[in-house]
Amino acid sequence: MPSVETKVVGVTFHDGYPGNFHKWSLLEDGRYPNCKLVREPDNEYDPNAVAVRVGRSIIGHVPKELAVRVAEVMDSGVEVTARVVTVETFPDLPANPTMIIEINRP
Repeated sequence: MPSVETKVVGVTFHDGYPGNFHKWSLLEDGRYPNCKLVREPDNEYDPNAVAVRVGRSIIGHVPKELAVRVAEVMDSGVEVTARVVTVETFPDLPANPTMIIEINRP
């Protein structure tokens, strides 16, 4: 699996939204905070679910089509890392921010 950029989905469905998203979405020292991918094999909607966590908060998920491949790699014991590429908020849609992450396999 090569490096890939993807939009984080389901951001608005997680507990604490929008505070959990906006409290860290601003750049600190010119950098976005780190994110971590977390497998959720018991997810009721998708057994291949891969959550995106920032600090202690799950702020969204890898899209279902990509999660199938990421889950397979993670389940095989290979470490998969991710970083926040960009966070965008739109003045006309403040309740719908967008986050793009880059997923990497060492």
